[in-house]
Amino acid sequence: MGTPRFDSIKLEKYAWSIGTTSFRVEEMRRLIPTQLELLNELNHKYSDIEWNEDKQTLYSQLLTEKGVFTITKTLAKDARVKTSSLSELGFTNEKRIVSEVGENLLNLFKNEMADCDKNIFFISEDSLMYLKQFLKLQTPYYEFKVKPFLVLLYLCSKLGKGLNLDYFTYILPICTTKEEVELALEYITNEKDYMDFIIQKISISETTKKVKSITEMYTDLSEEEILSLFPHGKGSSYVKPILNLYNSLLEYLNLNEEKIEEKYSILKNLDFSAFKSRSLSKIKSTLFGVNNLTNSLDKKMVIENFEKSILMNGDNILYNLYFIYTLSSYLANLIEYKDLHLRYFRLTDIFIIDDEKISLDIIPKFYFKKIADKLLEVEILENDSYRKFLEKNLEFKEIYNFLETDISSLKNEIKLEYPTLLDENFENSVKNLLLKEKENSFRKLIEEKFSKKVLISLLEYVKNNDSTQLKKFGFDTSVPTIFEYLVGIAWYLISEKEGEIYSIFNLKLDSNLFPVRFASGGQADLIYRYKDNHHLLIEATMTEKDNQRKLELEPVPRHLGRYRLEVNNDTYAIFIAPILDPNVLVSFRALKNLPYYNPTNFSKVFGLKIIPLSIDNLISILKMEVNYKELRNTFEKFFNVPEPDGYIWYKETIDKRF
Repeated sequence: MGTPRFDSIKLEKYAWSIGTTSFRVEEMRRLIPTQLELLNELNHKYSDIEWNEDKQTLYSQLLTEKGVFTITKTLAKDARVKTSSLSELGFTNEKRIVSEVGENLLNLFKNEMADCDKNIFFISEDSLMYLKQFLKLQTPYYEFKVKPFLVLLYLCSKLGKGLNLDYFTYILPICTTKEEVELALEYITNEKDYMDFIIQKISISETTKKVKSITEMYTDLSEEEILSLFPHGKGSSYVKPILNLYNSLLEYLNLNEEKIEEKYSILKNLDFSAFKSRSLSKIKSTLFGVNNLTNSLDKKMVIENFEKSILMNGDNILYNLYFIYTLSSYLANLIEYKDLHLRYFRLTDIFIIDDEKISLDIIPKFYFKKIADKLLEVEILENDSYRKFLEKNLEFKEIYNFLETDISSLKNEIKLEYPTLLDENFENSVKNLLLKEKENSFRKLIEEKFSKKVLISLLEYVKNNDSTQLKKFGFDTSVPTIFEYLVGIAWYLISEKEGEIYSIFNLKLDSNLFPVRFASGGQADLIYRYKDNHHLLIEATMTEKDNQRKLELEPVPRHLGRYRLEVNNDTYAIFIAPILDPNVLVSFRALKNLPYYNPTNFSKVFGLKIIPLSIDNLISILKMEVNYKELRNTFEKFFNVPEPDGYIWYKETIDKRF
C-alpha cells in the first residue's frame, strides 16, 4: 500500500459542552453532593490508590451498594463518566479528590442550608455555589476565547426579554470568540435563521477548507479516500453508507431535466444512514423543503428545492456532501446537549426557563445588565492556574473584580423599573417586591399548568410511584418532594385560591417555581394561613407501615403542638399519605384526649386535631369539587364523633365520605 496522498479528516471541536450525555442524571442537586460524599468515603478507605481502573471499579461498586446507581457492566468506564462533570465543575480535582469548593457544597447539602437572604440574588447558598462555579467555567479547547456561561449571561442581558431556546441550542454553544458572540447577538436581534449562522461557521472552518482543497485537487479518489473525508467517532465503518449516497447523487446528476419520476425515485431512496438520526429531519427539510418524501407531494417542487440546496450548489458534489454531513453532525450534537445544559444552568436559580426561552430572573437581570460588556473580556487561564481558580472556594467578588455583592449598588437600575420602591430599607423593599412577583408568577403557573384534572392525574402517578410520568411533566426531584408540592397546590385550589400560595411552602422551589428539595426539619411541610386567622398545617409523606410509624408519629404532633403554643392556638393539622397505617391512625386519634407539653416551660395545649387523608381521599375531594369551607365543617363534625379507635373512626367517617 502506497503513502496516503493526504491525511484523514479529524473531528474538530466546534462546540462547548458541560458534562456528558452518557450521564443523563436527574435530581442533580441531590446527586452531585451525594457523589461527593461517596468519593470522600472511597478516598478515605483507599487513600493509597490513584484514580485508576481499580479504584474506578471500586467506586462503581460503592454507587451500586448505596443504591445511587445500578452498575453491572463497564464499571471503570461508568465511574469516569459519572464523575466527569464533578471534576469539570471543580467540585473535585482531576484525580477525583473532593476540592475545597466541593467540601463547601457538601456541607451546605448535609446541613440543609437554604438561606436565601445572604446574597445579592436572594438565592439559596447551594445555588450561589453553582453560580460561582459556572462563572469560572472555561472550555478545555484553545479555540474558545470566551467563557460559555458568561456568553449566556451576556446574550440574556443584551436581549432583555431573554434568549429563544432555538438560539440557545444552536448558536450559543458554537460562539468561540467575542466577535462571534457579537455576530450572534446581531443574528438573534434581527431574528435571522440559526441555520445560516451554523452554515457560516462551517464554511470558515479550517477543516472545511482542507476538504474543499482535497476534493478539488483529486478527482480520482478511491472509496477508502472518500470515507477518510467523513470523520466519525467510532471509525470509518460507520460512514460506509456515504458511498451509496454519493453514487446516488452522481446518478441523479446524469438524468435529464424532464426525468421527474426517475429523479424523485432517487431522492426518495437516498441512503442517509451515515447521518446522525437526531438531525435527519432537519437535514431533509433543508434539502427537500419537507422531512418525509411521499408520493402525494408536489414532486417538481421537491426537486426544485433539492436542486437549490447546499448539496447541489456547484459541481463539487463530494465537497457538498461533506458539508451537509458536517451540518448534520453539528445539529445532532447541539440538539443532544440542549437538555443537559438546561439542567445544569437551572442549578443556579437565576434563570426563568419556559418552553420558548431562557431569561434572567428579576435581580440577576438588573445585575448582569450592568456589567454585561465586561463578561466577554474575562481572561482565559492556563490549565494549572485555571484548576486552582476553579477548585478554590472564593467569595463572589474574588472571582472577578467587577462583580458586586451589595443590592444597594443596583438601586438606580431597579428603581427605574419599579419607582415605588422606598429608598429607606431598600433591601427589604426589594425582598417584598420579589415575593409579590413570585406570588403572581406562581398563580399564573397554576392557572396554566395545574388544573384539578391535571392534579388528579399527577397524584395518581405519585400514588403508583410512577416517576417516569412525573419527570415527563417537568419535575426533576424525588417523588416525596413532588408529592408535597402537589398537595400544596391542591389545597390552594380547594381553598378557592385564598391566601398566598408562594408562602405556604416549606419546600425549596427553583426560579421556575418547581420543587427541588424537601422541606427542612422543625416545622410542617405546608402552612396555610386563612383570613379568619385560623391556620392549617399539612404534613405529606410517602412513608408506609413501619416507616410511617417510626418517622411520623413523633414529628407530626410536635409540629402541631409547638405551633399552637408558639404561633396560633387556632390551628389543626392534616396528615396525607398514600396508604394510612392503622396504628398511626390510632395514635393520632388518641391525641384528641391528651395534652401536649412544651418540654422547656411545661406550658400545654389540649386535644391535638390531626385529620388523616389518603391520596385517594384527596383525589376524591378534588373530583367532588368540595371547597375548603365545606371540608372544614365536615372535618369538625367527624372529629367530634366519639369513636376512640382511630382506624375504625377513619374508615367510618373520612374514608366513607371521600
